[in-house]
Amino acid sequence: MDLRIRPLLISVLTLILLCAPLASIANSRQALIFGIDQYAHLPDLENAGRDAQAISDQLTALGFEVILRLNPNQRQVYRSLRDFENRLSEGGTGVVFFAGHGIQSDGRNYLIPADAQVEIEDDLEAEAIDAGRILESMARAGNPLNILILDACRDNPLPKRTRSASRGLTITSIPSGAKGTAILYAAGEGQVAQDGPSGGHGVFTEALLEALSTPNQKLEEVIKQVTKSVLQRTNGRQRPWSLSSIQGDFYFNFKIVIDTQDITPTPAPATSRTDVARDVWQAIKESENLDLLTNFSTRFSDTPYAMAAEVRIAMLSVDDEPAKAIEPKPENPAMKAVAKVDGIIKFGPHEMIKISSGCFRIGSGRKAPGHQGDEKEALACFQKFMIDRYEVTFESYDKFANETGRDLPDDAGMGRGRRPVINVDWDDARAYAAWASDKYGIHFRLPTEAEWEYTCRGGGRFEQYCGSRDPNEVAVYNQLATSPVGSKKANALGLYDMSGNAWEMTCSPYDFEASIVNAEYGGGEIKCLEKSPRQDISLVFRGGSWESPSKEIRATRRRINSFKSATHFSEPYISTLGFRLVAEE
Repeated sequence: MDLRIRPLLISVLTLILLCAPLASIANSRQALIFGIDQYAHLPDLENAGRDAQAISDQLTALGFEVILRLNPNQRQVYRSLRDFENRLSEGGTGVVFFAGHGIQSDGRNYLIPADAQVEIEDDLEAEAIDAGRILESMARAGNPLNILILDACRDNPLPKRTRSASRGLTITSIPSGAKGTAILYAAGEGQVAQDGPSGGHGVFTEALLEALSTPNQKLEEVIKQVTKSVLQRTNGRQRPWSLSSIQGDFYFNFKIVIDTQDITPTPAPATSRTDVARDVWQAIKESENLDLLTNFSTRFSDTPYAMAAEVRIAMLSVDDEPAKAIEPKPENPAMKAVAKVDGIIKFGPHEMIKISSGCFRIGSGRKAPGHQGDEKEALACFQKFMIDRYEVTFESYDKFANETGRDLPDDAGMGRGRRPVINVDWDDARAYAAWASDKYGIHFRLPTEAEWEYTCRGGGRFEQYCGSRDPNEVAVYNQLATSPVGSKKANALGLYDMSGNAWEMTCSPYDFEASIVNAEYGGGEIKCLEKSPRQDISLVFRGGSWESPSKEIRATRRRINSFKSATHFSEPYISTLGFRLVAEE
């Protein structure tokens, strides 16, 4: 390569390839952030929520998948912790940050959720969160590195202080059996952390944000910088404290720097953008990373190589013409309850879109963003079917439950009506499908995995999320509550909420031998086990929920709810499960 263009080429490649968050080139990075400044029964705080939001934004920018919970109640804290543990079990680095009220009692630290009704320390076990539970959850996940940051060392808020409950937090030990773990307290034992000026940040969080923005500092250097800063700002009244069992180096903010000063260009005519585009294209033309190729096409749109990138993107993207809704044949007796509205085939509350039979490449390429071992691409075929535009709502499910005497599922305080039904299992979904089949004169069932993914991807397109490469366009995710169905943009087939809002059940079995051992589909994705009780088989669910991070709502992400193994828990997702139906002529 001509030396005169190497500095510019390296600069371009650095922008394209190296400016992504570190998570894209390293192990998974997960963060769970709590900020509580509005309490139902205890004094409010000035800046805890603002602190949590700022830490969430900073860690997101550093490549972490973040769960942010502002003013959660006790139930939401425990659910978030459970979800976080599930993600950590896949490996990588975990960070938990808590800003809010904290109380020490009898050598234990209690973190206070927004709804806690605590008057005396005897109330703590029932109303608060033992900080040890967070450490135990991290230890159970078995991932190699965990960091717990507690900005909860404020004054004891109890109206009636008794026995050992006192100001600040106590310094606890790291659980035995835990892998690399660090705990960082905003203040030492018995000290109180300063909440900072109204509209700003707490003193500790302000110092932490500054340290996190400094590149290429090891964890211990971050802690030293924070400690020094807090001591200076409080005239020595507040000293952060830390414990660590971490071996090796960890960087929150790692930057790759390429030194091009040693390259001396030779005198030559100016290099054109086309020449630069050519050399960059030679470096990336075999890539399967769609974001990288799209980035290149945008940056060099004025050169012939942009067209080459578009062709490569098209080759990697299965972009079939989406199926269109078709009016049912009037002579078919199964269609007697059908009403056609604006091209949508309607059975009672179910607005269905008709899909022709076909085949597509299910799963994702090894280099696709977020790819998991059980998503390896395979050819999947299916027969014609119809699918719900929306997830089944509480409104529809409650009507079924009232007519059949079935228990109404809990809405977790989020509301019913047009929100997706949750807290149901496969037996509930199948019972609803059978009831709807009798009521509306069509055979309803849950979709197979292949049917679900094909329609999620708008007719087999390669889209990271169900209808877009931007999750904010199509998904309710990383939220504290569901939203009414259809709140986000529809995909290419006119289907809503296939990413986010509620996990959606399928009737396909999860083939452990094929999917785990060989990391590929084994044929189960095109099967429908309509009559097998969920206790007898592990069935797949898809799409993520309102609580999920972006990686969980990908179009190809697969989850299971339970399976026969003495070493694994069962039903960790039951509260977030919902469903939509398909229909057969």
